[in-house]
Amino acid sequence: MKVKYVGIKLKSDCTAFDSDKFYEELERLSGLVIESPSIERHFFFDNTSREGYLLGLVVTLKDQRRLCKAKVQDGELILKTEDLLDEDKLVDFNFFAIRKDTRKGIYQYYYSSCSPNTYGDVCKRIFYDLKKKMIHDEYVRLAPGEAAYENT
Repeated sequence: MKVKYVGIKLKSDCTAFDSDKFYEELERLSGLVIESPSIERHFFFDNTSREGYLLGLVVTLKDQRRLCKAKVQDGELILKTEDLLDEDKLVDFNFFAIRKDTRKGIYQYYYSSCSPNTYGDVCKRIFYDLKKKMIHDEYVRLAPGEAAYENT
């Protein structure tokens, strides 16, 4: 397996809140699970273990029922397939580290694991959800008793 390390950058033109608030929100949501028909992704964020860095892990569980194994025995290539047992799943891991002050980091990626773009889309969704919540909270603070503000 060829593992690549790619540079990533979290960027935003929003000045309504600083990056620290976003990093805190990521850590609050650590353990977030996003499911699709064939995979389940778990996102883990650590904002406090290493000063100045956001660390994390993406774990992808694949809905695959068979595993192909290969070995060379007496000079011959032998292929064998096995059924996965019960609820066993194949797993991919992606690690990342982002320097908080520059918002630049490194993301470990390999074929069929969670791509940097998919990781970025999840961060973007979390960012916009946080932004909507902050707008809603500010509206409620400035206009108490007004018609309910829809936070959709």
